[in-house]
Amino acid sequence: MTACPHCGLVNPETAKLCDCGYDFDRGRVISESPAAKQWASDRALSKERNFFLLGFFTLVGVNLSFRLISVLAAAETQEDLLGLGVILTLFFKGIFIYLVFRLSRYLRQPLWLTILFCVLAPFSLLYLIPFVGVLIGVRNARRSLHSGA
Repeated sequence: MTACPHCGLVNPETAKLCDCGYDFDRGRVISESPAAKQWASDRALSKERNFFLLGFFTLVGVNLSFRLISVLAAAETQEDLLGLGVILTLFFKGIFIYLVFRLSRYLRQPLWLTILFCVLAPFSLLYLIPFVGVLIGVRNARRSLHSGA
């Protein structure tokens, strides 16, 4: 048994080509392989999803940390922290809107749905709607990718 150096899949010794498209004789990935295209698409989808999740949890972390700090801070420093908190929150909400747009377009969701998600993204608690909607789109894309549709 031989492990593929590209994806780590264990293949029989007689295998010439791995499921991911790696050619053992040539020592490289052959992109024409349908399995290689599926593997690359799945990998790209995971990368987009991970960017999206990182942006979402960063936004939530910034919101929670500034709310906690403003409650615990002394009255003199609350005004300074409030200004900084607003600026950082707006910055990360802008990044989150971009990530919602980017992943929604990557998933080829209808334009009206992308616009709706981007409109809802900056509002507190309403940003959960695009969060869940886009992740459902990722799940459906992954299912169709693995079913071969």
